[in-house]
Amino acid sequence: MGGAGEAVRIVDGDSLTIDGRAARLIGIDAPELRQNCTGADGAAWPCGREAQAALGRLVGSGPITCESRAQDRYRRALVRCRNGEDRDIGKAMLRQGWAVALPRYASPGYELAESAAQAAARGVWRGDFTRPAEWRAAQSRD
Repeated sequence: MGGAGEAVRIVDGDSLTIDGRAARLIGIDAPELRQNCTGADGAAWPCGREAQAALGRLVGSGPITCESRAQDRYRRALVRCRNGEDRDIGKAMLRQGWAVALPRYASPGYELAESAAQAAARGVWRGDFTRPAEWRAAQSRD
């Protein structure tokens, strides 16, 4: 996993398939597809779907290059990817406010990118939201 021009399908805001192989962007956690967030006006909005769309825009139609770092418990490759503009896709998701950093796995600058998005009220930070890991845990209890 790593060659440019591979076939990519966006699964959600932090997961994709690359040439048919499941992969997850390492160092970030994006809202789940079915997850909603609450705007400053109190209205719910589909932040999971919007995070998926944001990842799709960053991947675009051009080539991406991914470096596999490890494998998670679901046997997905944990990857760091760059798009055709040589942008770190995970960091861009954080900067745009569509994910939160996972400090244990984050690259340098990831937490700073998240803080900048929070300060500017971008993406999920424009209102209230439940962190994706907490949301997943609550769903498994239901």
